[in-house]
Amino acid sequence: MNYQQGIAALLAAGAIGIASAAVVTSPVGIYTNAGGSNAGDPPAQDVWLRTNVRNGGAVGISNNYPRNGTGSVYLSLGANTGNNGKADWEFYPATTFGRLADLGSLNYDWYRDAASTAPNHLHPVLRLMIDADGNPATTNDRGYLVFERCYNVASCPAVPTNAWTSESITGSTNLWWTQFGVGTETVFNRNLNSYKAGSYTPTSGFAQIGPNSVILGVSMGIGSGWNTGAAAPAFNGAIDNLTITTTTQGATSLTNTNFELVRVADAPAVVPTLSASLLVALAATLGLVGGWRRRCGNR
Repeated sequence: MNYQQGIAALLAAGAIGIASAAVVTSPVGIYTNAGGSNAGDPPAQDVWLRTNVRNGGAVGISNNYPRNGTGSVYLSLGANTGNNGKADWEFYPATTFGRLADLGSLNYDWYRDAASTAPNHLHPVLRLMIDADGNPATTNDRGYLVFERCYNVASCPAVPTNAWTSESITGSTNLWWTQFGVGTETVFNRNLNSYKAGSYTPTSGFAQIGPNSVILGVSMGIGSGWNTGAAAPAFNGAIDNLTITTTTQGATSLTNTNFELVRVADAPAVVPTLSASLLVALAATLGLVGGWRRRCGNR
């Protein structure tokens, strides 16, 4: 091992176990829409989108509720005119997120401001857009598998406020199904494992979800029918740090996706720190190189 190889090996050893987040800084700005029809960014793949914004809803990366850095994705319903305000943050990869049976880690962080007047069990939800039969040629079997804390905690208690909450969605987590053009299946205690296995009987008219169902995208958001009364804000909060992984070959995974205002180029450089044991090893390596040079002369 020469001098350069020794340094490289030690620096590589010092980096073991250090995980870096995927920092996302676009689209830039808050998107809001006072109108009653959905609006947002043009449909696109492999980029984050501000979508389904209506009736005073707003969504975008901001510094209102920073998380693990300078920002997070801000979500607001404003005064929620007619209780029909909404705002979503979505991602649709060209290669999908793979088969439902291959879904690995799924987690995210959310925040609810205590000033929010929507019912106290409501928080930013996570949805998986599913193609139930896994066939892209048929589209009438698509919809969302939706996570809400209310259906996973006894008595649907009030959620934490003015603090970040981390959610990890596992095989035992209950999800509910809403199918486009059909409606919401009124079964709220069916867990992810049962969807993965297809080991349940769907309600008449609803598609059968199973291991070969495909995850087309991920959606996080607020609103639609959140009755708040007269006071505003209806809801203020945020989301951050999404992870969704798959073992489907060629499909997309996202790990520790951190939404920030600061561009990566503007962030301070991270200086690697070597542990005491690595410093000892480095000194030993340098000593060996110095001894080799003394014996052989400078070359």
